[in-house]
Amino acid sequence: MLAINITTDRIRVYTLQRQEEGAENATINQEVAALKRMFNLAAQGTPPKVVNVPYVLHLAENNAREGYFDYYHEYLVLRKALPAYLKPFVFMAYHTGMRKEKILGLQWPQVDLMQGKITLRSEDTKKQEPRVIYLEGELLEVIHFQRAFRGRKFPKCPWGVLRGDRRTGQRLPGGLG
Repeated sequence: MLAINITTDRIRVYTLQRQEEGAENATINQEVAALKRMFNLAAQGTPPKVVNVPYVLHLAENNAREGYFDYYHEYLVLRKALPAYLKPFVFMAYHTGMRKEKILGLQWPQVDLMQGKITLRSEDTKKQEPRVIYLEGELLEVIHFQRAFRGRKFPKCPWGVLRGDRRTGQRLPGGLG
């Protein structure tokens, strides 16, 4: 379709069509945001490739998280059923709310056992803001165990949470029961 034929009304029709197809508002917003970005870049060019940038309606998104683990009935049952090498990962996820790739990307320079904290850089957080996670209880024990295990078996390994995979080539013990 030619850019001149893409109007606010056409974008609204597209949005309604995508909603009828069952697409989530967040998905539709991403799709039309790409279109809006293309128009803005075309308008900024020298010479401009388009004269008008159509208005793009932003749909409301409900992306609040749901489904938190209940400590006694779900988390403890899961923890008990896990193989030992997965336990440190799950402890970290449960107690910090960190996502999988951020946990697996955690490196020892970010962990300060003397002060009992993990420092996440702005590029390591969803909101692009630095964050400090204070370590206590079970999580602190797991981190101490991981540090000791790493020191004995993999002293040069930079990763804060070890697991059995291509990083180490074997399955690792998890430390806590």
